[in-house]
Amino acid sequence: IHRAVRLVQQRIIQQEPALCSTVIPTPKLHLTLAVSYLPDPEYVTRAAKVVKECVNAARETFTTPPVSLTFTGIKSFKNE
Repeated sequence: IHRAVRLVQQRIIQQEPALCSTVIPTPKLHLTLAVSYLPDPEYVTRAAKVVKECVNAARETFTTPPVSLTFTGIKSFKNE
């Protein structure tokens, strides 16, 4: 999984070098499930476009079958 994440990070940086400083080292990665605040339909449209672009990029990058993951805990930040 870490190797695949590094590949995605490298691809993102190739597309947008300014994001280099935002890359999280793979040993510190975590999965965040969140609901975004999208105040109006324009934000929803923009967010949907970005998600579709990410899905397409992932499909191009990952050519192996999907991986099944098992999660062993739930945490929150500041009880939010």
